[in-house]
Amino acid sequence: MKNSAALPLLVIALLVIGASYGFSQSLSGLPSGISGAGVAYINITDMITQSSSTSALVGVTYTVRYNGSGNLNFTLIKANDIKLLKNGTAYKFSRILSPTCTVFLQESVNCTTILINNATYNDVFTLSYDYRMDYPINNKDIFNYTFVFIPSTPTQLNIKTFLPQGAFLPNSTYYSPSNAVFTSNGNTIEVVWSLFQVTAAPLPLPFSVSYELNSFSPNASGFPINAGTVIIIIIVIILVLMGIVVLTKNRKGKPDIKEAKPKKRTSPLVKVLNDNERRILGMLKRDAFITQKELTSKTGFSKAKMSKILSKLSRLKLIKVKPDGRLNKIKRV
Repeated sequence: MKNSAALPLLVIALLVIGASYGFSQSLSGLPSGISGAGVAYINITDMITQSSSTSALVGVTYTVRYNGSGNLNFTLIKANDIKLLKNGTAYKFSRILSPTCTVFLQESVNCTTILINNATYNDVFTLSYDYRMDYPINNKDIFNYTFVFIPSTPTQLNIKTFLPQGAFLPNSTYYSPSNAVFTSNGNTIEVVWSLFQVTAAPLPLPFSVSYELNSFSPNASGFPINAGTVIIIIIVIILVLMGIVVLTKNRKGKPDIKEAKPKKRTSPLVKVLNDNERRILGMLKRDAFITQKELTSKTGFSKAKMSKILSKLSRLKLIKVKPDGRLNKIKRV
């Protein structure tokens, strides 16, 4: 009899240890309860996109079919962009915000309780949200993800967790409960837990899995990108493009001061000149003559060398030579 009485206590102790381990690593949203008469059929899908060794983005979706009547409520931690559908249509819901909430003596900020009143037979609710999960810095490249569910009414529960792309399961992989099923579609690993007819109990049920990563996702950022954010980005891009079109139209027909200024012409023949010939050509102006004697004086070249250079430049039609008495005047063409 003593051994029979000790067995439930041992099971509860093991659940508390497993939950404490999972919460020391990370904590996701947790449904806080369902009140009323009936069975809740709940499918939970959570997809992890990890951007670094210290943070990840998690998108969570609950699909709830309530085979009964009464009130439903879900408590979410760090939830962003919460959406709720009833039978496929957007549904207004009440919420209670709390700056902190405590589970297993672990305090988590930003709790939101979603209240659904007077749910009727076979209503289907879809609840979705996302949140940022922070991993401890000293995790030694082993990441642990934990999801916690609090059964408050008989429930058929199915939880599917998609690990980040690049994740793999080492030999020392920790997971709890032990009935997890691991599958892969070639890109990501899926972890599935199923519990049937979970009875109401004050003890939360933790679902944990540890993994390692080959690489981090380049698509993940420090904050969740939702449909509203994408729409805003598209609108900004459209406005920028419209502004460019308007500016382009306004500029048509107006002279561009920089373009109206005549550009200097550079003959391709310049490429065949040597350094001395380019130097002489650079000293000449198109709007003023200079005498050959002045060029000889400025460069220090001999008269014969200067005559040879000017003769070549003249043959290439890069300069104009104008005799003026006993002097030759030169300017650039």
